[in-house]
Amino acid sequence: MKSQMFLRGAALILAFTLSFGAQGQSTDPKQQSSKRNEALKLSGPRIGGTYLHNYNPSETTRINMGWEDDNSVPTALMLFGWNFEWNYFQTADGSQGLIQVMPLIAGFDQGLFLPSVSALMGYRHSSGWEIGFGPTAGVTSLGFVSAIGYTFRNGEMNFPINLAITPTKESTRISLTVGWSMN
Repeated sequence: MKSQMFLRGAALILAFTLSFGAQGQSTDPKQQSSKRNEALKLSGPRIGGTYLHNYNPSETTRINMGWEDDNSVPTALMLFGWNFEWNYFQTADGSQGLIQVMPLIAGFDQGLFLPSVSALMGYRHSSGWEIGFGPTAGVTSLGFVSAIGYTFRNGEMNFPINLAITPTKESTRISLTVGWSMN
């Protein structure tokens, strides 16, 4: 039931972001080309959710998090956080090499406080597509995150949407985040 609510919520957020981002797309080729040459600055808030697949927490994790058994471990959690980013190179067409640091808090919807932080090194193409990889650390696990995303533009506003996969010793997390920023 909770995972169905998570999937519905994620679908609504995705549909809203896609429709809102598409409304601001310019059909003027000169305007589109000048927008592509600008480096995106996407530091800003992020919201979303994460789905835990094949979760089998250790006894220590269960005790530390207050979970009594496997049935009490949530499989879907909401996320809230902030994305900080810096570019370490930029090409003439606006493509960038990036370092992103994203502290997140998961589990408020379940009455939990599960902080984590991820540091990704990646590349964003001038078209808005991006990819990144790096370590992540939370209160219950360490892992390596792989992410892909796209940024929709609406005038001066940017709406990034990212999908991340984090396999760890105890689970595989699939996360979807959306956010906004202004150039």
